[in-house]
Amino acid sequence: MVTGLVNSMRKANAVVHAQLLDLVLGRSGKAYAHWLKNQAVGFADWIGTAVLDPFRGQANAIRDELPETITVLDVFHVLKLGSIVMIRPAVAFRKARGPAWIRQGPAQRNTAEPAHRDTTPRAETDRKAEHEARRRRSKP
Repeated sequence: MVTGLVNSMRKANAVVHAQLLDLVLGRSGKAYAHWLKNQAVGFADWIGTAVLDPFRGQANAIRDELPETITVLDVFHVLKLGSIVMIRPAVAFRKARGPAWIRQGPAQRNTAEPAHRDTTPRAETDRKAEHEARRRRSKP
């Protein structure tokens, strides 16, 4: 795995300029900290904000090597994590309600009571017999 280090600056006309600084082998905080330590004297003086992946190693390296720098999470990961937080409860809710509830329209749903399917052996036999009778009737 490789970690990419990019310098992104917003110019006066609000255009973002990105420049690849280096690629570091590994995804560990040690590799990141080692790269920061090996930069020229004064390199860290112009760094005000560091944009990170949600990876603790990078945050630890910046905290140790660049203590005055503000760390923020990159937009891609903010949106990705936010989507996960929003979607997981909806998926769990649908799974708990069952496929019959999902197929029903909002007007037919009784949201006060969860949709339960009678799974007793007799109910299953009745459903199969009903299905078979419908199939026979539809055949010419």
